[in-house]
Amino acid sequence: MRRSMMLAVVCGVLILACVGGSALFFVERPTIVRVAIPSDDHGDNSLLSAASKVVRHGHHPIRFKVVGVADAKAASASLDNGNVDMAVVRTDDVMPAQGQTVVILHRDAALLVAPGGSALKDISDLRGHTVGLLEGHGNNRPLLDTALGQYDVTAEDVKSVPVTPDHLAEAFKSKQIDAALVVGIISGSVVQETVKVASQAGEGPPVFLAVPDADAIAQRSPAYDSFEVVKGAFRGSPPQPAEEFNTLSVTHRLVASSVLGQSLVADVTRFFLSERSALVALDPIARRIEAPSTDKGTPLPAHPGTAAYIDDEEETFLDQYGDYIYMSAMFLGVLASGATAVLSRINAQGARAVEQLTGRLLEIMKLVRLAPSLPMVSALENETDEIVAKALHEDNSRGLDERCIGALGLALHQVREAIRDRRSMLDPTPQSEVVTPKPKHVVMVD
Repeated sequence: MRRSMMLAVVCGVLILACVGGSALFFVERPTIVRVAIPSDDHGDNSLLSAASKVVRHGHHPIRFKVVGVADAKAASASLDNGNVDMAVVRTDDVMPAQGQTVVILHRDAALLVAPGGSALKDISDLRGHTVGLLEGHGNNRPLLDTALGQYDVTAEDVKSVPVTPDHLAEAFKSKQIDAALVVGIISGSVVQETVKVASQAGEGPPVFLAVPDADAIAQRSPAYDSFEVVKGAFRGSPPQPAEEFNTLSVTHRLVASSVLGQSLVADVTRFFLSERSALVALDPIARRIEAPSTDKGTPLPAHPGTAAYIDDEEETFLDQYGDYIYMSAMFLGVLASGATAVLSRINAQGARAVEQLTGRLLEIMKLVRLAPSLPMVSALENETDEIVAKALHEDNSRGLDERCIGALGLALHQVREAIRDRRSMLDPTPQSEVVTPKPKHVVMVD
C-alpha cells in the first residue's frame, strides 16, 4: 500500500512538472501572427517582408506570416471572419468591423498637380475638367469626390480617367487630363516623379491644387486627415512648392481583431516602434511608422494592447499569470500536505506493528525460560525468526525511528540469549563432548 501511495505521489509530481514545462514551452515559443495584405499593395508587402526578417533576428516572442489576398475588401473580410489575426488596410477603403489600430505604417498625401501655366489654382477650379487618377495605389475617386463635395462640386462636374505613371507625360501633352491626382508618401518615388512630369509638361513650375478646408473635411470624414505639404518638399530648381499648402491624406494601418489578446498586440506594437531603425535599413518606408492616438472616443481607436504599451500601462508577467501561479501553488500545497498526512499514517501503522512484534518477543523470552523441552525451545526460536522477518518487511520497516529499532534489537538479543541459556540447561552436555560413533570395520571372510 505504501509503495502504491508513493508511486501515486511521484506520478502526480511528474505530471505537474510536465504540465508546467509544457505551459512554459508554449509561453516562450514565438507566436505566429497572420497578417492579410492585398497582393497589389507592393509597398506594404515589402515593409512586412522586412519586418519578418528583422523579427527573426531579435529576441521577439512573435513571428509574421503574410497572407496575400485579392484586395482591401478581402483583407478586411479575412480579419472579420477570423481567418487572420491582423490586416493592413487604408483608412478610406473598407475598414474591418472588428479592426482596431496597432500601428500606423505610413501616411499618404493626396496631391493634385497640374502643369505650369495652368489656369487651375485650387480644387474648386476643377469643375468641367478631367483629372488623371494614378493607377496602382487603390481607388482614389472617393477621396476626390469627398474633397470636391466641400466646395459644392459634384462628381458629375469632374471627369476622371485612370493613368499609369508611364503614360502620364503623354496624357498631359495630349490634353487628355488637366490635372493628376496621386496618393502616396510625399517623399516617395511615385509622388516625386508625378511632380517632375507635371513640371516638364507645362511652362514654369507646376501648379499644386490645395484643399484649404482639409481640417474641416477630416473632422467630418474620419477616414481622412489634414496634411501640410511644406515649402520645398519636391526637388527642383527652385524647389517646389514655393509656399506650404494643405491637402488631404490617408493612413495605411496595421489593424488587429478586437478579440486578439492584449499581450500579443503589445508585443507587435513594441516591435514596430522599437525596431524602426533596423526596418529602415531594409525598407526606407519604415521611417513613416508612427504610434496611433490612444485618446478615448477617437473614430479609429487603438487596440487596448497598443494603448497599454504606449501609455505605459502594460501588464507584467505576474499581472497576467499571477492568479494561475497562486492557484497552482495552493494545489501543490494541498497535494503535499495530503501526501505527508497519508505517509505519516502509514508510518504510524508500521511503527505500531513493530511495537506489537517487540511485545511478542518479550513474551517469547519468558516462555523460553519456562520451556520444558528442547522441541518447545526450537518452536519458540522458529517463531522468533518469523517475527524478525515480519519486522524487516518493507511495509513495517520504512519510516521507523531509532526508538523502535533499538527496542526491537534489544528484545531480539534477549530472546537469543534466553534460547541459548535454556537449551544449555535442558541439554547440559557440551557440544564438544559429544562423541561421534566410529564406523565399525567389517572383516570379510572368504
